[in-house]
Amino acid sequence: MSISRLNTQTPQRRKVLRLRRLVWGILPLVAGLWLTPAYAQDGGIVLTFGVSQRFEASDNADLSSPSSGNSLSSITRLSYGIVSETPISRLALLTSGKYRKASGPGSSSIQDGLISPSLSFTYDRAVADANLSLSGSLSEDRIADINTLNPIDPALNIGLLNATGGGKKRSHTLDAALNLRQNNPLSFGFTAGLSDTSYIGTTDPALISNHSTRAGITANLVLSSVATARFGLRYSTYKEDTAGAVQRNAKGFDAGVDFARPDGILSVNFLADRSIYGTRNRLSFTRNFILPDGSLMARIGAVRGVAGNTTLVGDLAYSYDMPLGQINASLRRDNAAGSDNIEYNITAMSLSYNRSLTPVSSLRLDINYSDREQTNIGTTTTKSGIGATYTHQLTKDWGLDLGYNHNNRRGTGTVNSTARSNTVYMELRRIFEFRP
Repeated sequence: MSISRLNTQTPQRRKVLRLRRLVWGILPLVAGLWLTPAYAQDGGIVLTFGVSQRFEASDNADLSSPSSGNSLSSITRLSYGIVSETPISRLALLTSGKYRKASGPGSSSIQDGLISPSLSFTYDRAVADANLSLSGSLSEDRIADINTLNPIDPALNIGLLNATGGGKKRSHTLDAALNLRQNNPLSFGFTAGLSDTSYIGTTDPALISNHSTRAGITANLVLSSVATARFGLRYSTYKEDTAGAVQRNAKGFDAGVDFARPDGILSVNFLADRSIYGTRNRLSFTRNFILPDGSLMARIGAVRGVAGNTTLVGDLAYSYDMPLGQINASLRRDNAAGSDNIEYNITAMSLSYNRSLTPVSSLRLDINYSDREQTNIGTTTTKSGIGATYTHQLTKDWGLDLGYNHNNRRGTGTVNSTARSNTVYMELRRIFEFRP
């Protein structure tokens, strides 16, 4: 890193970088300390190797506007994981990456070589009435791939739906959670975390490197054999890595009561959040039903947004189990804020159908739609997609997927563009798992 780059970093940015280097510097030591005792005690180590080879053809692989053209891609994915377990703890490390080679008129917009490298870890430790959880991740993705890595999932990052152009997104996260007195009428939970996002070589001016922190405390109080009260406090910060950027602090409070019913749970929830954009309050009622052949969740409520407008919100999720398959459907209307504390109105729906065709083959159909409006500037992004996947288990370890995806993305407001793509693919995969 050059001297000029160091001199332009803010003191808070340098603290985050030092903390990040410390965390990832001691990670191999932590892994060594926990893996060796576990192996000596009960041999609870499992190694997993995964390999897959995917061939796909697309008429707009990066979902760009205008279309980048037809392309053929070969994507090889390798993954390696190690899990160490004892009666009271579990440590898991996972790393993966892909190698891609593309050809055709549309291949100029597709990066060849190593893509989407990632590293993550989780650690869980439990005693009589308490547990500790730690997790962290490192990842890197091309901006052009973010819209297509999981193109028909309506739960994509709401802050990146309008991202365009080239460059990369590099993310680092670290989270911790501690729960105490879990077997007592009054229990407590504590959470803390930090995230650091860097954009490298991007051409979209809306993509700005940033870092954020978060912390929270919760308390659960058993009122009776059928009622439990919940309380929570949370605090978060967000700051962009630009000269003169102002840190956005947010704090929130939530309270609720859960009532156990013979056929499910009834919940009443209240949330209040305050940021530099204003105050957002939410009141909702949730009912979960346990059905003979599935489940049903219904939630209805109201949100008073930062602009003072009241919005009716709700969720409906249904799952139906059949002898040879399953149907899942969901519908959502919400008002929520991202990690940058910016408010969005969200409408989303999804429908999926899974069916076993034979003992070794199955078919999955998906339909998804999502619409997100950034309330402070009126920018709207709409995404929709349909997908079909045929899966065949060739042997105990080898699997084959054949699929088709059709995706649409439309942006209005400050980003006005329309894009669509069609992709067909074939993927062969295998997982090797053994104990040393």
